[in-house]
Amino acid sequence: MRLRTARIGAARDAAASLTAGLIAAALRLPTAWMANARIASTPVAALRIPAARVMSAFLIIAILATSAACSMFKPKFIPPQLSIVSVQLERSDLFAQHLKVRMRVDNPNDLALPVEGLSYTLDVAGQEAAQGVSTASFTVPALGEAEFDMDVTANLAGTLLRLLSRGDSLSSAIDYHIAGKVRLSHGLLRSVPFDKRGTFTLR
Repeated sequence: MRLRTARIGAARDAAASLTAGLIAAALRLPTAWMANARIASTPVAALRIPAARVMSAFLIIAILATSAACSMFKPKFIPPQLSIVSVQLERSDLFAQHLKVRMRVDNPNDLALPVEGLSYTLDVAGQEAAQGVSTASFTVPALGEAEFDMDVTANLAGTLLRLLSRGDSLSSAIDYHIAGKVRLSHGLLRSVPFDKRGTFTLR
């Protein structure tokens, strides 16, 4: 917390210094015009600087100062990390396998993530096994994690047969690749992509 406060204070001081520098440059602008026009000895009251030009200069300075301040105070968003905790085979037939996939979401940001669902594509052992949408709704705490279950209908028959044919046990680690997008219920970002590779054990 102290480190975050120090960073915010440093950003505020930098923004203030930048604004002060821009305003000082603007105040020196008439002197530069006088030097270029060789009228330094002319009384200031006799100078005829277009009001529209002066206003444009100050408007540009204000826009630049505001943009710089916003960029300094805007928090950097880090995409959450999704991983498979476990995969449980609930039932199976000749055409499909019905799985309960336990997922974990790690939130590296200092703001909570209000998840309202996700879309995904799941590859198992190098082959696409399933794709779909989950409507799970939950909140991942700031700098924390949360777990949820997905009901997945997959076509793993070919993949499982290939694993068995090469002597692998179904209880051994199986490679997976899951990618998609997390939907957030509110905030500036409503869709956050994710991409994760790992291994799981079929139960």
